Amino acid sequence: MAAGKINDSAKLQSFARYVTSDAAQQNAALTRELDERWARMADETELALYKQAYEKIQRARAELTRATNEAVSREKLSCKRQLSARRSEITEEVMAAVRGEVMKFVKSEAYYPWLLRTAQLATGALGAGNVILYLNETDAAHAQRLSADTGCRVELLDAAHDVVGGVKAVNADTHTAVNKTLAAMLEQQREEFLKISGLGI
Repeated sequence: MAAGKINDSAKLQSFARYVTSDAAQQNAALTRELDERWARMADETELALYKQAYEKIQRARAELTRATNEAVSREKLSCKRQLSARRSEITEEVMAAVRGEVMKFVKSEAYYPWLLRTAQLATGALGAGNVILYLNETDAAHAQRLSADTGCRVELLDAAHDVVGGVKAVNADTHTAVNKTLAAMLEQQREEFLKISGLGI
């Protein structure tokens, strides 16, 4: 009887050790699985955070690029407008000075001889026919004399058509015209000035 009890006790102890060992192994396995799961979750979470951060950075860069391009475009447009305005100012200043000198010439004694030569050149360019010479209203004092010297009919332009001086010749027979007015010459000089000065746009 005593020997049987000892054997039973040994079996119980052996079974207890087996159960304890198995439980320890299962516990270790569960612990490893949990650790692996936590590691995977941590990696996935970190990856998601990195992705979010990257997307935020890309959006920020795109917004910065857009804002920069808009700012540069506005600045360029502003500079172009300022440059265009300054070009216009310089051109008007120069042409105003030139017009002032032209007006002095129109009032001088040298003007009529020039007007006569200009009218003769214009009529010569038009050839034979019924040629009419048109003068600025301010040249009314020269109309009769010019008609006598050229043999052409002379008419005055309406005050609304200020050509400063000079003459516009029209051949009524051939319907051709030659513009030798000072206004036309000033406009031509204006274009030349813009080309030479580099102020043309």
